[in-house]
Amino acid sequence: MELDFDYVKDTEPNHLKGFVNKKLRIKEKKEDVNKEIKVLKNYMKNNKLVIGTEVTLKKVKLGLIKEVYYSKNVEEYTLKKLQHYQNISGIGLNGLNFTSTELGEKLEKPFSISLIGVIK
Repeated sequence: MELDFDYVKDTEPNHLKGFVNKKLRIKEKKEDVNKEIKVLKNYMKNNKLVIGTEVTLKKVKLGLIKEVYYSKNVEEYTLKKLQHYQNISGIGLNGLNFTSTELGEKLEKPFSISLIGVIK
């Protein structure tokens, strides 16, 4: 059995060991983030989003919300409330990897966003 030495010369040693190129990993993460933002923008386009902590919590209590997205720096008290309501009503609770100001910028709003609720 002969080895194809041209293949061995052309590939990087880390690739042969099963490691993925760092640029590819970064691109995959960006695609995942873009998917989340695209989903939220689609909900916003269809008027299915509730933005803001107080309004979202009120709608969760009324049972009008199916999913809640929260920023990386949401208050612990608010997050504990959401986890409590999740146990009671079974809403989806999704953490985003953005701060509240970054989330506001991504959704093209002139203010910071801590909580986003998706209406049923």
